[in-house]
Amino acid sequence: MRALVLILLVAGCYKVDYTEGKLSCGPGGLCPDTLTCDPFTNLCVGAVIPPPDADTTLPPPDADTTPDADLSPDGMVDCTLVTDMPAWVDPVNGFDDPAHGGMPGVCAFRTLEFALTRATKIINLTPATYSGTFPVELMGTQGLDCDPGATGNRGILTSNAVTGGGLVSFEGTANVLRNCVLDAQNSTGANCMVIYSTGATPHIVNNTEFKNCYNNGIITQTAGTNVNVTNSSFHDNARGIWWIVANTQGVMTNNSFANNSFMDIDCQDASASLTGTGNHNGAGAPACDQCQNCPFGP
Repeated sequence: MRALVLILLVAGCYKVDYTEGKLSCGPGGLCPDTLTCDPFTNLCVGAVIPPPDADTTLPPPDADTTPDADLSPDGMVDCTLVTDMPAWVDPVNGFDDPAHGGMPGVCAFRTLEFALTRATKIINLTPATYSGTFPVELMGTQGLDCDPGATGNRGILTSNAVTGGGLVSFEGTANVLRNCVLDAQNSTGANCMVIYSTGATPHIVNNTEFKNCYNNGIITQTAGTNVNVTNSSFHDNARGIWWIVANTQGVMTNNSFANNSFMDIDCQDASASLTGTGNHNGAGAPACDQCQNCPFGP
C-alpha cells in the first residue's frame, strides 16, 4: 500500500503539525506516540471511530503497508528531485530511489552516495554523522550543505581510515562546501579536503570546521585554484591550508587557526593572486610561509 506524505514548510523550517487529524499516516501506519493511524482516513488521530458506512475489510493500522518507490499517490506530494534543484539526504527517513530526493524527511534520499549519482547542485544533509564511502567527490556544480536549516547543528563527515584523497574533494567547475565538520580522526597520511580543479567561478568553502587532519585541512592539487575560503576553522592538523599549486588564485577571509603543528597557511610560491584578511590564530595572525601576502591576518 502506498503511504501518503504531508510535509509542511513553515517560515523556512521543516515542522510537522502533530494536531489530531492534521498529519497523514506514515509507512506501516506510523504516527507520533500520542496518536494512532485511522485506516479509514489515513490520518493520525487520538482514537479510531469507524464511520457508519465503513469498509471493515480495510487493514488495521499495524498491517504491513510497506511503501513502494512512489510516496506521493494522487499527486499529493511529489518527492522526485528536479534537475538543477537542491537534493536532500536523510539517513533515517529517506529512500534511495529515483522517486525521492526532492524534499526533506521521507521525501529525501537515504545515503549521500546515492545522492551524488542524482544531484547536480547542492546536496542538503540532515545534520547527522556520516561515515560512509570517502572521499565524497563533488563534480560539476555539486556541493554539500551540512546544516541547510541554519540550526547550528552541523553534519559531520568522519572516518578513521581516510587517505590522502581526503574526506571531500572538489573536482568540478563550481563546487561548494558549507556548514560542515570534517574530522579525519588523525588517520595516517590523511587530508580532510583536496581541491583538484580550477573553479570557473570560485569554488566556495564556508563555515566549515577542519580538524584532526593528519596532513592538511585543505590541500590544492593539480590545477586546484580559484577558491574562496571564509569563516572556517582549522585546528589540530599538520597544516591548515596548503596552496601547493604554483601561482594559485584564491581568497581567505575571517578564518581561524589553532594547534596546527607545522603551519597554518603555506604556499608553494609567492602566489601574488592569493589574498585575504581577517584570518587569525588566537589574538594574532596565522603562521604563514612563502605566500607573498602573508600573513593574511587581522
